[in-house]
Amino acid sequence: MIDIRHTRMNNVNVDGTILSNLEEIKTNMDGTFYTFSIGANRMSDTSDVLRIIIAKETLDSVGYLNSGLVHIFGKLKYFIKNKDCAHASGLYILASEVLKIDSYGKSYLNEVNVKGFILKKPVLRKTPFGRIICDILIKTEDFQIVPCIVWGRNANYISDLTIKTKVEICGRMQSREYQKLLDNGEIITNTTYEISANKIRLIH
Repeated sequence: MIDIRHTRMNNVNVDGTILSNLEEIKTNMDGTFYTFSIGANRMSDTSDVLRIIIAKETLDSVGYLNSGLVHIFGKLKYFIKNKDCAHASGLYILASEVLKIDSYGKSYLNEVNVKGFILKKPVLRKTPFGRIICDILIKTEDFQIVPCIVWGRNANYISDLTIKTKVEICGRMQSREYQKLLDNGEIITNTTYEISANKIRLIH
């Protein structure tokens, strides 16, 4: 059985508004699981649409979730779509505890902390607005694949790190749309889910 509890090496705390109804999904984990999405507000008046997976046992403890604000404790879980996982692939938040809340606090809570090692060579690039960013892929200590995006001076710093370097990443979970050009010339819009990192620490 896969442990759904959040840990020091992989944990998420986020507040958000429920955006979709619960839908039962097929996963490669033991037990019955459901998925839904939340909107996590940013201070910039935009929001991220985040995908949540919750076990039936966790859902039974909180009651039916169909609307309103929630506080979610959990960890990141990466799924690859195959015969055992029929839902969309990519990064989800696997909830270990859900609390119904009346309002947001003084700030919009969206905190992620993961420890692991760099899986692929970091890619340093510029945005269309000229900002320096670096894309990195982390494999956490509990074997989850986590895409991260790093900004500014941190981007330059982490771009020099090598594969298998152990790091701790702190930031927030975000959704980001991007366009992809297909071989037939069609342009499609996809959504990626990743950590937007604000702190990076080497682990020796």
